[in-house]
Amino acid sequence: MTKLLPFILVFLLATSCTEPPELVGLWKLDHISIDMIPRDSSPVFIKFEKSGSFSVSRANGDLIGLYQLNKNDLYFSSTDKKWFDTSWNANIYQGVLVLKGLAYGYRTTELKFVRADQLPSFDEFIEALSGRWELYKIEEKGKEQEINNMQFDISDQEYAITRNDSIIEKGSILVDTRHQKINFANEQIIWKARFVWDELRLENKELGIVYRLRKH
Repeated sequence: MTKLLPFILVFLLATSCTEPPELVGLWKLDHISIDMIPRDSSPVFIKFEKSGSFSVSRANGDLIGLYQLNKNDLYFSSTDKKWFDTSWNANIYQGVLVLKGLAYGYRTTELKFVRADQLPSFDEFIEALSGRWELYKIEEKGKEQEINNMQFDISDQEYAITRNDSIIEKGSILVDTRHQKINFANEQIIWKARFVWDELRLENKELGIVYRLRKH
């Protein structure tokens, strides 16, 4: 009997590793790393259906597609040219869905998802965005500039920019809560908003500008 124990142990480990993960349900992206370096991300939710379809809700556009799970190999098929149109090794560890890239260009990419009960209310984005913020740094095309004594007052309908307690600009604001974008009506420029730790960052990729703000 003792001679059989190592073989039984190996068999149990092998079968536990190859057990296909139970994907069906809603998941929230909790962590991204590339080359073992953590990366920032706006909220991403993915829902797997029993039918073999999946849907993604994210800041830069929603999408739907098909998936196929072969043991622990997960294959996505969609119009997305990044994460959701390639193949991954999928495992669930202590309730966390871990996807590791299999295709060229993604072999050092790891995504971690946690179970979610429901998509968050978009009102939460408005609540987080509202208030007085201090603009302390501007990044423009790779160069940084420190800013002093400039504040942004933001609500769900209006904004005002002050410097040294004097209003230099104000007007209406349009907030796209689903895709986390804002439009200061006076500028007619759309900014992507995201929260990084205790910062609010407003980014316009076309202009190559990032405003970095912190609560005043």
